[in-house]
Amino acid sequence: MRLLISFSLFLFAVICCSGLAVAALISTIVDSIRYKDRRNRLADSLFDGAYALDVYGNVAYPSLLNALFLKNGCYHFGRRDESISSVLGKNWTQSTLTWLGLGCAGFLNLLDWDHCFKSIQGAWQLPRPEKIPGHLTAVFSLILLAVLAIFSRLGFLIIFHA
Repeated sequence: MRLLISFSLFLFAVICCSGLAVAALISTIVDSIRYKDRRNRLADSLFDGAYALDVYGNVAYPSLLNALFLKNGCYHFGRRDESISSVLGKNWTQSTLTWLGLGCAGFLNLLDWDHCFKSIQGAWQLPRPEKIPGHLTAVFSLILLAVLAIFSRLGFLIIFHA
């Protein structure tokens, strides 16, 4: 019974989040136009949303993230109130990321300079590690694009299949 309730709540949350995302984005854009601090309001809202999804992913999918991104004997995903970026940063400093984990960290660092190191939460005193090799970031980016293409194609087929 608990599994059924948990699954129902999860499904409801996914539907609500998906359904509200577009409306919330439009509302935030309208608010940013109405008020003086246009860029900051929109940027803060987008960043807060990304952070919330980052923490959600860390808590909801630790088994998958641990298997894909981490070597044995490291700091694991799954702690509440911590982001994927923070866990990647901690493992980057300890050299315990797999090639895929390094690629993901490199991709995030490409979007926001030193993102994973700056995102480390809690007391962590290890120095900034060496730069992630560009080829790992490129391979991860290609894998990410391929996965997105597959999912978008599947979504298109499901929606428009007659």
